[in-house]
Amino acid sequence: MAFHLISLFLPLKPPTAARLSHGDDRCAEPRKGSGSRGLLKKRRKQMKLITRYELASKSIHDLRGLYRTAFNALVQSVPESAQRRNALASLENISREINQRYADQWRLDAGL
Repeated sequence: MAFHLISLFLPLKPPTAARLSHGDDRCAEPRKGSGSRGLLKKRRKQMKLITRYELASKSIHDLRGLYRTAFNALVQSVPESAQRRNALASLENISREINQRYADQWRLDAGL
């Protein structure tokens, strides 16, 4: 019985150079992308500007999630690019909306 359990963990076929080469059509996993460039030329999704009008209907939890997404887009952006400008403007709009909500809540709690 122990022999059968051990035989389950043994590889059926050892890997060969012909099966692992990327230039061969018989490769187990095809290359992604066309040509030899692979996924290097894949375009990133462009960050769009998030306006205060769009943020007005979101909850605080959603605003914090959007802030995190915009911050990550800012970190990954190229300096002086349109994506970076949109991410910075979106972060500013989200921050203003969050601060406005907290200020409104404070005024209600203070009775002003």
